Amino acid sequence: MGSGHLIRCRTLALKLKQRGVKVLFICREHHGNLITFVEKDGFEVRPLATPSVVASTADSYDAWLGVSQEKDAQESIKALFDFRPDLLIVDHYSLSAQWEMLLRPHVGRIMAIDDLNNRSHDCDFLLDQNLSASKERYDALIPSQCQCFFGPSYALLADEYMQLRQLETTYSSKLNKVLVYFGGVDPDNLSSMALKALSDTKFEDIEVCIVVGANDPPHKQELLRQAQLRPNTVVLEPQKSLSNLMFDTDLMIGAGGATSWERLCLGVPSVIVSVAENQEFISKALDELGLAIHLGVSNQVVEQDFFAAVSEFALQPDKLFNMSVEGQRVVDGLGCDRVADVLMGVCV
Repeated sequence: MGSGHLIRCRTLALKLKQRGVKVLFICREHHGNLITFVEKDGFEVRPLATPSVVASTADSYDAWLGVSQEKDAQESIKALFDFRPDLLIVDHYSLSAQWEMLLRPHVGRIMAIDDLNNRSHDCDFLLDQNLSASKERYDALIPSQCQCFFGPSYALLADEYMQLRQLETTYSSKLNKVLVYFGGVDPDNLSSMALKALSDTKFEDIEVCIVVGANDPPHKQELLRQAQLRPNTVVLEPQKSLSNLMFDTDLMIGAGGATSWERLCLGVPSVIVSVAENQEFISKALDELGLAIHLGVSNQVVEQDFFAAVSEFALQPDKLFNMSVEGQRVVDGLGCDRVADVLMGVCV
């Protein structure tokens, strides 16, 4: 799975921690896991063993877990041997009501974070921050008494996005800076493809910043070589937060995942690619609403697509302005506080 799942859980965990809640993480030690990232925030992490079977990105969501739901539940219960949480928050496309029902006797209440509405949940709270989320889409999948958080107004964004949003903003009327980031891993090397498009002499005056993912070492050297051949270009190591870089850019090129809400909150126009099946629906919706330009799925996108999209913004400065304004109307950055306000009734 993409790192966005862990990032949004971490964001909510930090918010609850600020309010005096004790938070514990259970994470499986998959290759490329971000357990140390969570531990650096002072959270205790109880790891589950690395699975013997490694799923590929082509496998179904069920295979991503690496073990059966029953085995994962048993190991999770064992990890909670001395800790009975008032609230269990689960965020994983491979986990459903089957897993949740096994955990139910060992926890207080359960909250599921989902955006696929493709499986049933035995939960007391459900969060789906997508534009299309609605009670109707989940009616047959959740208990009737489940309390739901639907839409971007509940997007789990870190505090720094709201803080930067409150600063006086001057919307750009010219394309001067472009930020490129395709998440924790970029298997199709889209960052390199975007940089090649931006290396056209037509864009030589544009500053380009590329952030490599925490699990993307194979393509890093290629990006560094490309960057050396293009003036006004910098390649950065993985960042704990992209907030300041986003705030200081005119356009962002990246994946259509959870980062979409961060871009909208800060009014950053974007060119997006669906790097996973679950991103296609939201990416298309953002494009239809004029909140981003969606180029398509990663294995079908070519360099010319990036060139055409950036040219569109370069030739139509008003497009930058309009997309910035409309994006901030959709996401105000207070979603994590709204969710935490409700959950505090469970956690105290």
